[in-house]
Amino acid sequence: MKHLTTPSLSILIAASAFAQAAPATPAWTQTSNIALSTDYVFRGVSQIASSNAMAFSGGTDITHSSGFAAGAWFSNQNFNSNDDNDTLEADLYASYTFKVGSADLSTGVMTYNYPGADAYNTIEGNLGIALSGVSLKYAYAFTDYFGVATSDGTSYLDLSYSRSFGDIGLGLHYGWTFGAGAQDDYEDYKISLSYPVLGYTATVAYTDANLSGVSYNSKVLDKGVTVFSLSKTF
Repeated sequence: MKHLTTPSLSILIAASAFAQAAPATPAWTQTSNIALSTDYVFRGVSQIASSNAMAFSGGTDITHSSGFAAGAWFSNQNFNSNDDNDTLEADLYASYTFKVGSADLSTGVMTYNYPGADAYNTIEGNLGIALSGVSLKYAYAFTDYFGVATSDGTSYLDLSYSRSFGDIGLGLHYGWTFGAGAQDDYEDYKISLSYPVLGYTATVAYTDANLSGVSYNSKVLDKGVTVFSLSKTF
């Protein structure tokens, strides 16, 4: 009959001490981001009036292990080039994400704030689903849509896909704006490629929209915009 070897008391004590010393996974995690871009394009519309201006943006996010997340993001902008007070965008948002099978489902709220030009302030609620690199998000405006008259109820549908090929990241996006009131309906799309450079991420993106004959900041929406950016998450 074989005898089982009983671990010595010292080994058991050492193992117990190691287990107690192992750091626990934190309930809260925090990340921040910064970016420098040749333009700031939102849903197919350039937010930078001057062709010589750059967009500098940054934000921070906190995430709880339960799926709750919140954050803030800031960028210079001058969507209304005739208003000297319209120079900053400050967004606040919160969301809750949970799993159903292999899919990630989310719900949240987003507030777009423009200090000095609060007529453009907008609040949206959103629902989303993501699976295998494909995401679909629906946003609904509870307020007037970025200053457009009687446009509350405007909604936006975002279909996106992302995939990595080694160090190269590919991003595809198609969006639909369903306008209410004076807000027009239109579609926009974006194709992007990214690559790590000296600890940063370099990205080139081409964005276009199909709202023919309509322009914002002297840029016609059916003329494409190419944006180069350098970003870092830490």
